[in-house]
Amino acid sequence: MVDHVKRSIFRITSISFIVAVMCGLLLFNFIGPYGRLLVIGIEILFFKYVFPYSWFRILYITVFFEISIAASEWTVGTIAAIFKIPRLDLDNIFYSFYLIASLSFSFIYDFLFAKLYVLTINKNYPKYSWIILILPFITYYFAINVSDFFFSFQTPLEVAFIFFGLIISNFIMLFLYFYSIQVVQMKKELIVLNQKEALLKEKMNIINQYYELNFSFLHQLLHECNLLNIYEEQNNKEKLHALIEKISKRTCKAFNTICTNSSVFNLILNSYLNDVQEYNIDVETWIDCNLSTIEYTDQILLFQSIMDFCIDEIKHGQEDKNIINVCVKEINSKIAIKVECTWNKLNQYKVPIQIQEKYKTYVNISNHDNIYIILILFK
Repeated sequence: MVDHVKRSIFRITSISFIVAVMCGLLLFNFIGPYGRLLVIGIEILFFKYVFPYSWFRILYITVFFEISIAASEWTVGTIAAIFKIPRLDLDNIFYSFYLIASLSFSFIYDFLFAKLYVLTINKNYPKYSWIILILPFITYYFAINVSDFFFSFQTPLEVAFIFFGLIISNFIMLFLYFYSIQVVQMKKELIVLNQKEALLKEKMNIINQYYELNFSFLHQLLHECNLLNIYEEQNNKEKLHALIEKISKRTCKAFNTICTNSSVFNLILNSYLNDVQEYNIDVETWIDCNLSTIEYTDQILLFQSIMDFCIDEIKHGQEDKNIINVCVKEINSKIAIKVECTWNKLNQYKVPIQIQEKYKTYVNISNHDNIYIILILFK
């Protein structure tokens, strides 16, 4: 916590010495709960002077500090009871051991509680993590409500085992709790990393698919260009005109498939390129408005549902030539989507429930000369 202080170390040390003397005098002259509350108030002001934290965080630090003091006092008091060391007996040889034990346990508990404090303010932990700190308060409450805590048993060793057991179990439980949260967080991060890796592989597969399709298109185009040269040398005008018309249609079709004026629909459409080529589908798109009012995930869901329906209808048909036309325009500040596709009377298109409920869409379905027409209006 030293890295978080807002004063110089010298100034903090000087002020802490003055505060320690004040607290010692108050506790010596005002024995009782009111004196202790006054000391706690001074501690809160001191911590506010030292740390640039909110009052809630300062109260948090003060509670840790008080629990550390109480735990040290109870532990040392239990040791004194076991060895029957009189209080403030400076001539007793065990009194030095008593003081050393007091400082040692105070240092240990300060260190442990400081570690716990740092764990509880970790931003990666859930905000409710501080609830586990109820455990030390249970021990605190137990000790306060036992009258003459250190000398109430005929065998103080029992007190020692009970007290040390409570403290150790509290610390073990607290550290296990926080480290278990760390394990859970690490598992979540691992899942996210695995998902990112899977997404990266999927993107690579899509890019590779685009590459293969473009390579195939260019390879065929190059072959047809060579044929054009051959037909020209042979002066075969009939085959030359037929091949030019074929190349023109294929290029126009490829352009309409690649350029949709929508990055989302372009992604969806390109994932169906194999089906478009296999079933000889003429795809035409005209997106003449901004789709930013519809979330990207919803655009993906909508366009994918449209393409799934159209491709499924075409797959089960016997048509030599199939069409999918998608037109998106803005009408009276509202987005309208018109879809036309070859229809084989298998199913009826339904807008995904998520889209319907979220955007309150209006849907009109009709058919004409084996062409299925879908009109979707976003209100």
